[in-house]
Amino acid sequence: VFAAPGDPEALARWTARAAAIGAEARPCDPRERVPGLTAEVRESLFLADDWRLDAEDTLTAMLRAFETAGGRRLEGRVAALDGVSVALADGARVEAGAVVLAGGHTVLSPVPLTPVHGQLVRFDEAGPRDGAVLRTPAGYLAPSRRGVLFGATMRSGATEPDAAVEADQRAAARALIPALERERAVTRSGVRAATPDGLPAVGRLSP
Repeated sequence: VFAAPGDPEALARWTARAAAIGAEARPCDPRERVPGLTAEVRESLFLADDWRLDAEDTLTAMLRAFETAGGRRLEGRVAALDGVSVALADGARVEAGAVVLAGGHTVLSPVPLTPVHGQLVRFDEAGPRDGAVLRTPAGYLAPSRRGVLFGATMRSGATEPDAAVEADQRAAARALIPALERERAVTRSGVRAATPDGLPAVGRLSP
C-alpha cells in the first residue's frame, strides 16, 4: 500500500486497520516488492497477512477436487427444483444426493440476487509474474503468470464492461509500471451475484 499525494494520513489509516484485525503493516521499499515500479511511488507499507488467490488457478483446483471426490459438473439453465431433483430448461432432470447451484445472479433462488459487474485489464505476458499486490487509490496492481492485472470494479446492477473504466485502468497501470506503455492490454470482465446483505447464501433450498 502506498500513500497517494495529498493524503498524508493514508498509511496511518492502513496501519490502524491492520492492527484492528491482528495484522502487521510495516514500512517497505515498494520497488523491492513490485518489479518495474515507477520511482514516483515512495512511502509504502507491506502487509504480509493480506493475501490474494489467483481466481483462475483456484477455480481449476476446486473443480478438480470436486470431480475427484465424485462430483459431476453440468451446464444448463435451471427450470425447477424439487429437493435434490433439478429440472433443466432443455428437459433433462438431475437426481443426486446433493446439488450445488453455481449459476451466479441468474440462478433460481429464493434469495434475491443482484448482478455485480467486475472489470479489470491484463497486460498479455507482460509485467511482474510474482511479488506483492500493490494497492492504490485507483485500484490494485497484481502479478500474474499470464500478465500483470489492474483492477477492479464493483458496479451493482451492471452486466456489461464500461469503456471509460477500461481506459482509466490502462492509464493507471501504465503510470505505475512505465514499461507497460508499449504492451497490449485486454479487458477481462465478469458478473457475480450479490445478496441483499452482501453475505454468502449457503444452505439447502428445500428439505
